[in-house]
Amino acid sequence: MTLESVEIAKRVERRVPPERATPVTVQVSPRSVCFFYHPQAPGRRLQLDADDRGLVRFHARALTGAEPTEFHLECHGNDGQIELYTISLSSDIRYTAWMSGAELEPAAMVEGEVRPALEGDPMAPSNLELVSRGYPLRPDPAKAPAQYARWLKNVSRSYTWISTRLVAHPEYGDVRRGPFEKSRLAPVPRGEPFRQSPQTVTGWMANHTSSSWCGAYYTHPINQFAYIQADWIVPQVFDFPNSPGFSAVVEWIGLDNAKVDLYQAGTGSECFTIFGYQITTYFMWMESLPWSWWEIPNFPVSPGDEVSVDIWVANEYGTTIYEDGSFDGLTCEDNSVWFYVNNATNGASFMGTYPTAPESVYGLNSTGFSGYTAEFILERPTINGILTPLALFTPTPMSSCSYGDAEDGEYNLFALGADNGIPLFDRQLTYLNMVDPSDHNRLLAEPLAIPDPNNSADAQAILFARQIYP
Repeated sequence: MTLESVEIAKRVERRVPPERATPVTVQVSPRSVCFFYHPQAPGRRLQLDADDRGLVRFHARALTGAEPTEFHLECHGNDGQIELYTISLSSDIRYTAWMSGAELEPAAMVEGEVRPALEGDPMAPSNLELVSRGYPLRPDPAKAPAQYARWLKNVSRSYTWISTRLVAHPEYGDVRRGPFEKSRLAPVPRGEPFRQSPQTVTGWMANHTSSSWCGAYYTHPINQFAYIQADWIVPQVFDFPNSPGFSAVVEWIGLDNAKVDLYQAGTGSECFTIFGYQITTYFMWMESLPWSWWEIPNFPVSPGDEVSVDIWVANEYGTTIYEDGSFDGLTCEDNSVWFYVNNATNGASFMGTYPTAPESVYGLNSTGFSGYTAEFILERPTINGILTPLALFTPTPMSSCSYGDAEDGEYNLFALGADNGIPLFDRQLTYLNMVDPSDHNRLLAEPLAIPDPNNSADAQAILFARQIYP
């Protein structure tokens, strides 16, 4: 079947207010993989993944003077059939005058199995029981009181446990597919995640630079980094005014950092400006290098949402096993990296795993989990082999940043930047400014260390700030 032989399945008309990003939802066939583009520029497109109900979501913003414009939404179903939709966008200033903010930005609906609030004594269930019921591991309330308070807040409300369906995005790497198994993150190849420059940029906490990363990371654990967690507000994303093109930004935390050894999860946005409109997509994703990321279609994300991510190393049941039962390193039984992501705004929750052992898929090889690095990062990703322009974004706070070293005992977490009495040669903390090497290392984004409202007095949150030049 060729695209020329496909008839328009449906025409969708949407009015959007000028200079205001507005959510647009389109009903298509369930589980379709769709591509949004203008028919005069079919090579510039965004991949939009329909959820299990067939809903495709994006945000549209009409630039000043935008004329009514028709776009295509090309949807590929599981049966191989292609449906072509016409998406007609028009700008109407009257739309803003009588519509309230709540009507312009309705809350995303989430479907799935309800994970109820934890009842009774929160210390009573074992961690094995907690994970089996959809709750994350419980930090030690005496050793990590702030992290325990975060955990208790999480488990004291209900969430919707969504489908574990994931969708590959080959534009973030090679088109080859890896194995896809239930409750596993099936890989797709991608390029290098990180290049660090030896040049130091003066300002705030940054003591190194990167062409793609901004944020903070730890190295030199006493044993192995085995747990990382953080919360953040999804930023609103824009492209440069009157500058048609494509830009992106992603926020994530992860363990390890080599191009064949990195386990990460977070939120992301892609912004596409064409024919007077900015089309932006927001999503939750996760990956293990050297393979590319997978998005979670049933996990809706919008700007302003409060999201949280926990990643830890454990056995196949979610329980970490230590050498002597309490500390002193992981064992061979700790064979899985667990990913637990939440959206506190709409109640979506997801849990999945990836093996710690080295893997070989279609000629690409990973080295497996090492636990050498723990990261809290904002990134401009590599798409189709090219480092993308960094999108404009509202200041993004990342709080409750914590990590765990397998040497320090069961579920004992430390806050970012806090004085834990660790010698300087252990757990070295580095902050990164993002620079543009093609423009004399011009500063693109910087991490501002601010007091963490959810942690101890000396703990730090990260405020990611985008630099804008005239």
